[in-house]
Amino acid sequence: MQHKILIVDDFENTRWVIELSLRKLNCETLHAGNGMEALKYFDGRNIDLLITDLNMPELDGIELVKRVRGDSRYEFIPNYYAYHGKKSGKKEKCRGGKSDSMGKKAI
Repeated sequence: MQHKILIVDDFENTRWVIELSLRKLNCETLHAGNGMEALKYFDGRNIDLLITDLNMPELDGIELVKRVRGDSRYEFIPNYYAYHGKKSGKKEKCRGGKSDSMGKKAI
């Protein structure tokens, strides 16, 4: 079974690098450049994991996860926050969005 993973980041290169890694694991990937674009994928289709940047224009990763999990169909979707820069304060914000995990971008 191929897992479907949504990658949300405002930097195309970041999305591309994450996708390359996931291809090696035989995952299907979907892409969005910000949280507003990502919301269109939550229309009832099966998404196994949401990987999102924290800081994006229009709708950041924390608010995206809150909105997605507000839909009962996606209430328990696992998510991973990717960020760059200092971690200060980000962990607390992510917990408010009920994050499953977070990690610093290596790119």
